[in-house]
Amino acid sequence: MKTNDMRISYISGGRSAIVAVFAAVALGVVHCQASLTSGLEGYWQFNGDGNDSSGNNRDLTLQGGIGFAPGLIGGALAFTGDPSKYAERTVDDQVFDFGSHDFTIQAWVNYNPTSYHQIIVEKFYGGSGPGWTLSKIGNDYFQFYPAGDGAYTSISLYSWHQVVVRRSGGTIDLFFDNNSNASWPVGAGYAFADTGNGLLVGRRNLNDGRPPEWFSMSGKMDELAIWSRSLSGPEISALWNNGNGMNIVPEPSTVLAGLSALGMLGLFGWRNRK
Repeated sequence: MKTNDMRISYISGGRSAIVAVFAAVALGVVHCQASLTSGLEGYWQFNGDGNDSSGNNRDLTLQGGIGFAPGLIGGALAFTGDPSKYAERTVDDQVFDFGSHDFTIQAWVNYNPTSYHQIIVEKFYGGSGPGWTLSKIGNDYFQFYPAGDGAYTSISLYSWHQVVVRRSGGTIDLFFDNNSNASWPVGAGYAFADTGNGLLVGRRNLNDGRPPEWFSMSGKMDELAIWSRSLSGPEISALWNNGNGMNIVPEPSTVLAGLSALGMLGLFGWRNRK
């Protein structure tokens, strides 16, 4: 082989290797995202609206002129502690009643103060149920009621934090920033009681009777998602993504990047065979 031919072959081979790596990374992200869409019942990105990106058309209605702010990924809901500003499902989605089935809830939260009880998301009636509610209680504790209270954790103000609740069989687990925070053995037969209330985001239901400002969120929320299955540890870690989060639904640009890389790889391979 001539020197020039060897140089061309080396350059083409190097380019092919680079494209192969890019393709593997791009398609790996797409594959991970495709896995995370399995069992996805609701996914709210809050990019200027309350639209559901899961494909199930479970859009949230935004109340009180609630605003938006820069989020973890794109935009985020901006809460001020005003109980008139919140998001809700105005219908009863029975898929969110959970019963005795596995589920996973994720929310990314960014708090202004942490000094009082703030609702993240709930499908709940009154102050003691039926239903379930995920909230931050006290200064640096989370609660998934009626399962229990989480352990103390340091919540940095004005910073994004991932909160995940997962049921797998007879155990409910709480994760904070990809670390196990609490685990409650509820038993395989335990069933959450159904409620006719819809999902509420950032506020306690008015059937509680106590002043709603006691429970209204102050801060930002992004990437709220609910699955009708138990996510694995690696899936939760993928969503954490070193604190950067992950867009659960594959972006068209990511898919096209992977396909483009494969096309380029094929082109280089064909040229190298000539």
